[in-house]
Amino acid sequence: MNEYMRPPMVLRDEIFEQSPYLYYAPTVLPIDTVNDLMKKKYGWTIDYRTMAEYFQRVEERGISINYVPLVGHGTVRIAVMGEDYKRHSTKPELDQMKELIHQAMKEGCRGQSAGLDYDPDVFADSSEIDDCVAVLNDYNGIYFPHWRRTGRRREVKLGTGYAEPID
Repeated sequence: MNEYMRPPMVLRDEIFEQSPYLYYAPTVLPIDTVNDLMKKKYGWTIDYRTMAEYFQRVEERGISINYVPLVGHGTVRIAVMGEDYKRHSTKPELDQMKELIHQAMKEGCRGQSAGLDYDPDVFADSSEIDDCVAVLNDYNGIYFPHWRRTGRRREVKLGTGYAEPID
């Protein structure tokens, strides 16, 4: 996959100092940084790169019965685009994203989630989202978006904001 990942939400507040203008901390970090913190806090690291490997870890460690695994749009976007995610995807990148979604669905995911107000998903245009969600049709999958309501939930300097009208 990639050398960057989105750290678990429980770690984000501990990693970053919160500022009055900052709703959420940055969500994309080098995997080594995340794993150092995971090891210190929980005693284990994230050593999987695919959903099949993740499900293997879940079986080994156990989990609650109330669980519906979803492939994260942001996770797929970061896997394909790396640190260069603050733009629209290209056609080859979109094709790679769709292939990763197919793979995750075949490996056991039941749908896709997306945080459309947060990095990196906020930079995806509606056609990228539509094309990625269309993959779910092949699996009767479900889509769980965090809706776009206020735009990017991070510091944006006047005149440099990112906005996309919704059709």
